[in-house]
Parts: sequence; C-alpha cells; structure tokens
Amino acid sequence: LYTPQGWYYFRSGKVQKGQETVQRNSNGWWYIGTDGKVDFNKNTVAQNSNGWWVIRNGKVDFNYNGIASNANGDWYCQNG
Repeated sequence: LYTPQGWYYFRSGKVQKGQETVQRNSNGWWYIGTDGKVDFNKNTVAQNSNGWWVIRNGKVDFNYNGIASNANGDWYCQNG
C-alpha cells in the first residue's frame, strides 16, 4: 500500500512487521524490511516462500546472473 511516507506491506489489515520478506504488487516484486516498508535502497539476497532473490534498489532483479551477497555470505544466483 502506498502512503506519503512510503510503500508498506499490509497483511490482515495491518502493516506486516518483524520479518524481512519479498512480496509482489502490480509494479513487481519488492524487498520488505522488518518495519514493513519497501526499502528502495536495499541491495542484498533475500528470501520469501518461493526461494531466494537478488534485490537491487529494493526490487527483485530477474535478469541478474552472478555472485550476490547478503549477511550470510556470497551466493551464485541465476535469473534473480
């Protein structure tokens, strides 16, 4: 959901907080931080129920093929 303060991930009528995830809206798949907000500056490898994804500027980069990093280390990734 877009607000003047940013984009938030709502679930069951509440901002989903406390867990990093990757979720979809009409504009693509986005990294959601523990505050429930899309982080448009995030560059990492993040997980959701579908697997692990390369995040560039907050969005899943489905064209990425190569080594990407997160707090757990470096990973070879194909197609995002």
